[in-house]
Amino acid sequence: MELKSKYQYTYFIYPYVIDEYKYKKYILNLLKNKNIHIKNIEQEKDIEIYNYFLPSIKKYMFSNFEFTKKKINNIKKLNIKTQANILSQYNCVMFEYELNKSIQGKADLEKCIFFEIQKIEVICFNTGICFLNIKTNVEGSNNFSDILDFNYKFKDIQSNNSKLKDYENIKIQTSTFKDIESISQIITTITGNKNYLKDLNIHTNKFFTYSYVCLEQDMWNKENDFEKIEKDYIKYIEQMPSNCKINYMVLEEITKGEYIKIGANNLGVGLITSAVELENYTKLPYEFENQYLYTYIIALYKKIYLEVIKDKLENYKNIYNIIKKTEKFEKSFEQKQITEDKFGNIFFEYIQEKIDYRKTFDEINKIYEITNKNKIYKKFQRKNIILKIVLLISIIVNIILLWKLN
Repeated sequence: MELKSKYQYTYFIYPYVIDEYKYKKYILNLLKNKNIHIKNIEQEKDIEIYNYFLPSIKKYMFSNFEFTKKKINNIKKLNIKTQANILSQYNCVMFEYELNKSIQGKADLEKCIFFEIQKIEVICFNTGICFLNIKTNVEGSNNFSDILDFNYKFKDIQSNNSKLKDYENIKIQTSTFKDIESISQIITTITGNKNYLKDLNIHTNKFFTYSYVCLEQDMWNKENDFEKIEKDYIKYIEQMPSNCKINYMVLEEITKGEYIKIGANNLGVGLITSAVELENYTKLPYEFENQYLYTYIIALYKKIYLEVIKDKLENYKNIYNIIKKTEKFEKSFEQKQITEDKFGNIFFEYIQEKIDYRKTFDEINKIYEITNKNKIYKKFQRKNIILKIVLLISIIVNIILLWKLN
């Protein structure tokens, strides 16, 4: 029996790095784009987000809470270079890409998957690490297989190996973009042609996926247990197509209630739930695309920042300056927790484990220890040289004195 969804969406997340010294210029270029605007996050409207994160995280990541409509209008009145100067001083700034209204797909196109882009946002940290987030949903179909196939194909649109013919059966329903190629062009316009992350251990040839699916209640309930849909769930978490044949495999997952499962790998996160409970398709989708999405972004940001630092340490570029920056970064996230929400911290730790954050952190510590030892050794060498010089001078002085006495 074909699985059916009641509600679904997928965020495709593309991380990229701007040279730290060109960050202000990059913000200026974003402001010059007439479709890009400062994101307005209202404390009253988005109170759940505001209350969810600890003060240190709010201070570091959510500068946009300061950007009321009035403040945004005041900023817009300034010279565009002044705007860029102001915004580049914040630890993190978020932007929105203005989209046109959706249009209806053509019903006579068979075997096509129609989708809509609901939202595009850009999250910029002043370390130069940025994220392009694209929210999508499959239109005109509630087949779970269509969600699998769409997620599988769309995540590769920036890949060098992807070809336009691979997307012939995927049609977009928006007047903002004509086709997949035009979406790819917009992505390149926003992120630039070069991505420093390609030189690191980061999968920049693919988007990270962040997906939510609520199944119809008769798909998963007390009479129809999870085992019946488990293989499809595995395909969903592992970003596989619907026709992929898989053997049984055990996924490490976390649960939030009887009918909520979250799985992840190093390329994405997926939540699957059932409409058997009302909150699973009313409150939960909002939480997952706000509190938990930003939690995922924080985890990715920390991982990417450490990868950048690791690369610079290994190549001995301004090594002691980098160590100071790392120490400053660690102070910003010195608390292991980012929220007082118990499950939120479980989710955060789970994601960090899946993206090998701890492994990268330990590798940097080893480099740091070696660097520190070299620093101490060099200091010792300098002191030793000074002592030898002092001793030599002392010997020479004593010889002169003895010669005079004789």
